[in-house]
Amino acid sequence: MTRHMSSDRTASKSTPASSPDGHGHGHVPEPAPPVRWLRITAAAAAGLALVLWYFDVGHSPGQDDIRKEAESDRPSIAVLPFANMNSDESQSYFSDGLSEEIINSLSTQRGLKVIARTSSFSYRGQSEGVSGIAEQLDVSHILEGSVRREDDALRVDVQLVDADTGDQVWHEQFDEALSATNVFAIRSEIAAAVLRSLRITLSSEDRARLVRTPTESLAALDAYFEARQLMESRRPEELSRASELLGSAIENDPEFALAYVALADTLRLRSSDGTLPWSVADQQGIAAIRNALSIDDRLGEAYASLGHLLGPRGNYWEAEEAFKRGIELSPNYAPLYQWYAEFLWVYVARPREAVSYARISVALDPRSAIINRDYAYTLIAAGRFDEAVEQYKAVIEIDPEFAPVYNDLGVLYHGVFGRVAEAIPLIEKTQSMSPSSPYPLLSLAAAYADLDDFDKAASLLDRAEQIAPGDPRSAAARVVLAAITGDFGVARADAETVLKNWPWHVPTLRYLRDQELANGGVPMAFEAYEFSFSNLLGDDPPLIGPSNFAAAIDIAYLLVLEGRPERAEKILQLAKPFIESRPRMSWFGSMLADVRIQAILGNDEQALALLREAVDAGWRVSWRFELEHDMALSSLRETPEYAAIIETINADMKRQRDSLHESERQ
Repeated sequence: MTRHMSSDRTASKSTPASSPDGHGHGHVPEPAPPVRWLRITAAAAAGLALVLWYFDVGHSPGQDDIRKEAESDRPSIAVLPFANMNSDESQSYFSDGLSEEIINSLSTQRGLKVIARTSSFSYRGQSEGVSGIAEQLDVSHILEGSVRREDDALRVDVQLVDADTGDQVWHEQFDEALSATNVFAIRSEIAAAVLRSLRITLSSEDRARLVRTPTESLAALDAYFEARQLMESRRPEELSRASELLGSAIENDPEFALAYVALADTLRLRSSDGTLPWSVADQQGIAAIRNALSIDDRLGEAYASLGHLLGPRGNYWEAEEAFKRGIELSPNYAPLYQWYAEFLWVYVARPREAVSYARISVALDPRSAIINRDYAYTLIAAGRFDEAVEQYKAVIEIDPEFAPVYNDLGVLYHGVFGRVAEAIPLIEKTQSMSPSSPYPLLSLAAAYADLDDFDKAASLLDRAEQIAPGDPRSAAARVVLAAITGDFGVARADAETVLKNWPWHVPTLRYLRDQELANGGVPMAFEAYEFSFSNLLGDDPPLIGPSNFAAAIDIAYLLVLEGRPERAEKILQLAKPFIESRPRMSWFGSMLADVRIQAILGNDEQALALLREAVDAGWRVSWRFELEHDMALSSLRETPEYAAIIETINADMKRQRDSLHESERQ
């Protein structure tokens, strides 16, 4: 059979675990060609153990200890942004950088709860008193201070305040010559004084970590501090500038490990906003993190970033070990818990466990819109939809100007509750607040397509393409729309764009499969899946999980057509437990997976009952594509119940279109 990979072909593929790190610390290697690298990634990911749902999802090793610690009566502190006493306001990045360094130093202590930068810094310029800030952040102590940097001199004035009494617990003024060594010495003295005041005993190892000097280059430190502050804006132009500054920091000191970590995080952020190809950000980011850890293998932030990068590569075991190591080294680092939670629900299907870690990230950074938003994602993955709605509303209270949250809430209304007409105004709010982003346009296009307004959907996709030419997300959306409308020539071109970036994108593979089947070519239909999901095509029992359950069902359908029903049934039986562990609704859910399984197995009555259940619950996502173009449901299409289900959705979509038009007229 042409679809089975030869042993020579399999052996020739390297795995993404062997990232390029044979270069000097100051050199980030050029990326491999994106298509080749992504194919390597896909092949490796498809061959890994994907079914982790059978773990005890509520009690992974160490999780109870972490939860108890997060909820204990430990001493707790928030470090407010130190005031910039320079007349030049542009120098505020330096005082912010020192404040953040103190936060990071304290965050390594398990006996202390440390509020993250985003939440502490949110009180900049506010008239809120110490007691009010402490109450809102749920901490017992506040550290505040000021920084004056003039010529070659540095003055830092700092005090620790007991939030309950308002009393000053400790105060010190530092006057030193301006140098990187002195900056880190001051940071270490402040952190040590805080820990002594709070009666936290340090081990010899803790003391050694506390006094380390990451760089002796003031130029490198200056560039690093400025880049760190630019990263917080998340704006594309400032992220690009941050990358340049971090490159300068590394050039000035190739042994500056923290600069490599910040560079990896900046590259990932640029990939997320669509200004840098994911494959480039990934490969360069991995190289940067490997460099950081080769310099200092006790950086919790580096392990957090490593885990965050390894998950999409399919290196699940190594990613989880990185996260666990990060927690050991930096137990107060909020992004670590945020990213670990994302890893748990996205890649290894442990959403209930993910909720626990996401909750810790919120406790450490309660005023971060991004972390609270990601907590909502995790609630959705766990099927806790009503809680997710309330969480999104909480994000809006934290930051009404945080544009993505309105899109997210709209997508939730669309994908979970089927309330498409209510979703559109919310998504449009994000689009109006972020006109340079293509992603709200894609959400709107999906909503209008489900309302049967295909012209509007196509227009929105054209606008998205103009903003971000060649973006695979836009191409993927056009594949689905073209499949619905029958514009197959355009869809074929877009499918090639998608698979160059995401060889594992199942809707696109399904489109190609169905085109081959329409031409009578069952063997050719398999080829769409051969590269990305080769483990599903062999003779060994496949492992089914988040990244391949939909493809497994597609392949089972082909196996039935090929005359191998036993193999098809084996795959479907292996997929069922994972699918049953997942909520049906939302973009992260199983959707119609159980319906498709029963239809392929010939259990039409059961398939129709499950389909009716999904429709009555609000399922509407890509309904035309699924119900009219999925060949796996062919056996259902001639039944009266199937026609009645489509009529139910048609009537609902007309009602929602009328409602939307009425609201637009008002």
